Amino acid sequence: MHAYTSVMGTVERDLLKDSGLLLTWYEILIMLEQAPSNHLTHGALGREVILSRSGVTRVVDRMVKEGLVEREQSSEDRRQSYVKMTPKGRKALDDAGPQHSRNVYELFGKHLHPDEAPAVLAFLARVMGDEENERARRRVANERRRITQPEPAD
Repeated sequence: MHAYTSVMGTVERDLLKDSGLLLTWYEILIMLEQAPSNHLTHGALGREVILSRSGVTRVVDRMVKEGLVEREQSSEDRRQSYVKMTPKGRKALDDAGPQHSRNVYELFGKHLHPDEAPAVLAFLARVMGDEENERARRRVANERRRITQPEPAD
């Protein structure tokens, strides 16, 4: 537990210093990027980032204040609302991604020998299960795409 707390603390401090984003905010922006129609309910966000209903509300409130996300009322069920990424949130995610990936590589990737990678990935796949493994695979693919795509010309 101590190693996890220490490493995740470093990941969050680096992300905050480099981009001004909290790790939870970054994770939420990635989830919104990957979601169908780029929006999710508060409940879906809570399940993904393991937050209570009130915890999700507080995090989303702060992200709305920063202009990273907005709330959108459901047209089918007025009791339901969605969280949707704004253009400012998209830019923050795009700007943070490459440096965050480099930081994670420095903490983890450079210590993993190429011969060890298949065994580590197989172990993590068993631990995470099929559904979570598929979500992680999509996140990695999106992160690679974000890092390798050239900046659009103005």
